[in-house]
Amino acid sequence: MTALAYENIQKLRLSVSSFDAGEDIYELDFVQSSIHFKRPFNQPSIDTHGILSEKELKRIRKRLIQLDVLNWSDEYIMEHVLDGTMWSLQIDTPFERIDKYGHQEFPK
Repeated sequence: MTALAYENIQKLRLSVSSFDAGEDIYELDFVQSSIHFKRPFNQPSIDTHGILSEKELKRIRKRLIQLDVLNWSDEYIMEHVLDGTMWSLQIDTPFERIDKYGHQEFPK
């Protein structure tokens, strides 16, 4: 994918969960320059927001290009494992929603 494709990313939503650690949810909105973190199932739950500078947003886009996230496979699954880490990444552009996810496997 080209750098232009990464400029079209409007939102990212990353969820990481495991049986013993609960779920962490990170939401990044490039249009609103905002970041949101929540850990809804822990006691007490965590829910916090922040605003990102243009420099921070550019650094994040650069890192997304380096990680090549738009070219990741749609799924990374370790067969025959019932526990472990589960994750999902949702990428919103003006044209589509892209979903990537995994269970105990990750992009290399």
